Amino acid sequence: MSHTNYKNHYELLGIPLNASTPDIERAYQRILWGYNSRAATSMPPFKRMQAARLLQTTTIARDTLSDPATRVAYDRGLQADGTHEAANQSSDSGEAEYRYLPTDTGTKIQIRTSNWEMSLDISPKYVFAGEDVMVELSTHGPRTENRVAFTMTLQRDYTHLENEQELLHGVMIMVQRVARAAGMPQKVARATTVYKELSSGIKTLEVDLEAETCDVQEAPDAISPWTLGFDFDRNEVVPMPPPPPPSGLGRPVRKPYDRGTCLIFSTKETGNPFEARDILKKDKDMRAAVFADHQHRKYGGGGADMWLVGAVGWRE
Repeated sequence: MSHTNYKNHYELLGIPLNASTPDIERAYQRILWGYNSRAATSMPPFKRMQAARLLQTTTIARDTLSDPATRVAYDRGLQADGTHEAANQSSDSGEAEYRYLPTDTGTKIQIRTSNWEMSLDISPKYVFAGEDVMVELSTHGPRTENRVAFTMTLQRDYTHLENEQELLHGVMIMVQRVARAAGMPQKVARATTVYKELSSGIKTLEVDLEAETCDVQEAPDAISPWTLGFDFDRNEVVPMPPPPPPSGLGRPVRKPYDRGTCLIFSTKETGNPFEARDILKKDKDMRAAVFADHQHRKYGGGGADMWLVGAVGWRE
């Protein structure tokens, strides 16, 4: 997976290469408006540092592109290092690439392959660990036109004060494009997530999307944009482990469980209502043995109506 992490000023501001000076200023003001200094002072240190860095780099981008002389020099530098050409070649070659942008309202991750184009908005309850923590899983085995899967490392931000109006979902998945298969349009048919919290302290989120062909008449409504929002973390239903018997001096420490949440969303009702349990049982890190919060129901969130099968499992 290629890491492109908003390398240049145009990508940072979200504007095209031919953007006018007023376009540049409007883009800058939008970002500046999103950065509320009063809200930033109440953020935890890590988030405050991210927001300040974003504002600083955005200001540099605006100043550089607003001046005709510095913009010409900057554009020449982009052409020399082939930034845009390299990004296009990476996408066309089938290698997945992603970009991520931390904001004061969470993290936005953009993912693109030769067949898929999508984005994830992750709640500020979780801190995306950054570069070199995303691994594409859909390259394990034969590559198909109808599947994309990846895993990422997250950290729980325990200092974040939850606001019910702000946090509608733990993640919002938005699919902008799915390539045709055998000349037929495709639609998202299934989404699977596995969120694991291991006793080692590692926390990962796996996302697996599958598409299926659809009728041409159905395509305009079924294809794009496809959105689904939900809370991928339901591990709080796992009971606290009992403390070990005291040994020597000091307070006994609770040994944490390996625990995980598996959610499966599909357009068709699954024939196995315990499929989420089976995934947690077979997961090489989890091998869950005890389960809670089994779900099998209709779900509508973020624009998509799906069937949901879910389970929370853990291993002592």
